[in-house]
Amino acid sequence: MATVKLLLQNPSTYTDQLTRPRTGQAYKTWLTERGDAFRAGVQIATLDPFRGYKNAIDDQLEDARAVLDAFHVVKLATGVIDEVRRRVQQDIHGHRGRRDDPLYRIRNILRAGEEHLTDRQRARLDTAWTADERHVEVELAWRCAQQVRSAYHQDSPAAGRKIAEKILQSFTSCPIPEVARLGRTPEAVAHRVPRLLRHQRREQRWH
Repeated sequence: MATVKLLLQNPSTYTDQLTRPRTGQAYKTWLTERGDAFRAGVQIATLDPFRGYKNAIDDQLEDARAVLDAFHVVKLATGVIDEVRRRVQQDIHGHRGRRDDPLYRIRNILRAGEEHLTDRQRARLDTAWTADERHVEVELAWRCAQQVRSAYHQDSPAAGRKIAEKILQSFTSCPIPEVARLGRTPEAVAHRVPRLLRHQRREQRWH
């Protein structure tokens, strides 16, 4: 099931649940069933990174702007941390994470926002970073994800856009392949963050 949030001329917002199969055709059919008047009133459609939804919006909502929900932008960035951690873990130890492995021990902390970390958790991160110099890739991926998160915690859309522009300029040239791929992925940060930040923060899902 997927949540569809549309910003309309009247009422201001509309949220619905898609209980049909998670496919572009299902979303296209759902939009068709809403009728011409409904589709004509849609100004903005927030969605997850599934390409089929974007195709359906392009086909059925020609005048609407499609943006990736803040939740999914952050989720993509957090997923990159997990990918890098697993790869580095495998490269160093030749096996998946185990209880006493430094990177495995901080796996849950890596998924949290830096602003929520306790002093003890920060100390655990520092211990993991210094346990092996090869952990630097994980640290950098984590800092990149925090940068994405921070774009949604600014006092104004302009401040958020400034961070988003920095992301666009740096991610694609990052030496860590997973981070570089995130910057190049059309459904990820590169094409969605700036658009989403143009809208009022009350229309975003904050994390």
